[in-house]
Formats: sequence, structure tokens, C-alpha cells
Amino acid sequence: MRKSKAEMFNRKAAGIHSQPDRVIESVDAKPGETVLDLGAGGGYYAIRLGACVTGSGQVYAADVNESMLEYIDQYAQTLGMHHIEPIKTNGGVPDVPKKSLDLVFVRNVYHHIENPALFFMALSDKLRRNGRIAIIEYKKDKRFSLSAVWGHATEEDAIQSAMENAGYRLETRYDFLKKQSFGIYVHKEE
Repeated sequence: MRKSKAEMFNRKAAGIHSQPDRVIESVDAKPGETVLDLGAGGGYYAIRLGACVTGSGQVYAADVNESMLEYIDQYAQTLGMHHIEPIKTNGGVPDVPKKSLDLVFVRNVYHHIENPALFFMALSDKLRRNGRIAIIEYKKDKRFSLSAVWGHATEEDAIQSAMENAGYRLETRYDFLKKQSFGIYVHKEE
């Protein structure tokens, strides 16, 4: 198991610069909702979101890395959070029931999606009416940054354009994260 890598991801997600309490407050996950944490990494946000959707709620923690999913499963079970389900994905749309998701949480993985407009268009049939997609992504910095060097950054306007092409509109944009953009998207017709 890649415990140390999962724990490193979780430490970074919980760090003060990530402002996790404000992020959780902003996505507004409610009891009984179903959430997809896309690219769940070490599971920090899957666990935080799981605490928000208690009761009949469900969190799908999707990732391409099997060892991360094993870590998340053990972590969730240790906490008694049996409503968190790890899901292996190959980078495509995760296999979850149609019209089941209230929230899709995408943190620092948007840049890994090969064709975002097509991906989020395909994902739309998994969302319930009034479902929302929260995207947090590193900004391309004009100064030197490792995230930009590794290609782990996307311009905010490029994200919005791809989401509009996929049939979504920006509902809310937050600016409290210094190095990341943060937007919540909903279907255009809603």
C-alpha cells in the first residue's frame, strides 16, 4: 500500500493554504446527498464530505490508483464511515448510477482529464436535477511554479469555456484560494 503518498496528499489537502473548512462550507454538501469525489487521492475530502452527507448520504471516492482506494477504504472503515465507497476508474466517467449525484467534487485533477468538455458532457447524465460540479484547479502562474512546470494547472477561463461547451454554466466563483481557481457549475437550463 502507498500509505505514505496517501498521507502526504491528505496533509496537503488539510493544510492551512488549502483552506479545507472554507472549501467544505462552499460546496454545501447536505445530509442525504450523494457525492462523487473525482480523483480522491488519499481520501481527505471524501472523508470530510462523508461527514456532511450523513444519514442516507453516499460518497463515491473515485481514483485510478488501486492502492489509494485501498487506503481510503481502510481509513473510512476505521472511522465507521460505511457510506464511503471507493471506485476504481480508468480516467473515464466513473460507473455510478444515472441521476444519482448531487455534487461532483474535482480538486486538483482537472488537468488530468483528456477532453474536459466531452468528459463533463458524458458525466451530465449521472447528475440529479440541480446537481453541481465543484472544480478546484491550480492557476497558471506568471511566475515560476512547479504545478505549471508539470502541467498541473489550467487557466480559469479555459475551465469555464470547456464547462460551457459541455452544457454547464458557472454558478459561483470563489477567490479565497491563493494558488487555485474554484468554481461551482450547474446545467445551463437550471
